[in-house]
Amino acid sequence: MVEKYGSNLNLRMLVASALLSALLFTSAGIYFLPRIISMVAQRKLTSVTQITNEGKAPLNQISHTHRLATADDHVIVRPNNDTFYSSAWLDLSKGPLVVHVPTMGDRYYSLQFMDAWTNAFAYIGTRATGSTEGVFVVVGPSWSGNLPNGMKIIYAPTNTVWIIGRTMVYGKDDITNVVKLQEKITLTPLISAKS
Repeated sequence: MVEKYGSNLNLRMLVASALLSALLFTSAGIYFLPRIISMVAQRKLTSVTQITNEGKAPLNQISHTHRLATADDHVIVRPNNDTFYSSAWLDLSKGPLVVHVPTMGDRYYSLQFMDAWTNAFAYIGTRATGSTEGVFVVVGPSWSGNLPNGMKIIYAPTNTVWIIGRTMVYGKDDITNVVKLQEKITLTPLISAKS
């Protein structure tokens, strides 16, 4: 009888250990996998010395694509094919960055802000902030200071931020208009920032 009880106890401990291991692995996977994916995307999109029109730019600079996405595009899992994309990776440990957007009229656009784990934490765009010109300052979690009047603040939960922008394109005849609008979406350091 003691042997039978001991066998059941060992089996229970083995099952409990396996369940605990699976839970820990799953929890770690849920926590770390988005960060790993984010780091791979960041490396792929910032490993250039100059801004390209293919979504690649050095840190703290913005790149705008000037073509519609195809099935061969894999940086974004399911890209739209009726918008031009913009992309920027921010390192806010060096201070805040200013995002300027032009008046977009009736055109849909959005800038999605994601933290180091790809959690969306803010949006600039037609639905979130409207279609008028705007100036926004993105600040890191430990930043403190004063901003010039007229700037709206965006608090980032991490110093690493990925901005993915989308600007609607109404066909081939509209491409020139979209490129001109994209050129007015800018990213610059806030010179007077205090960290």
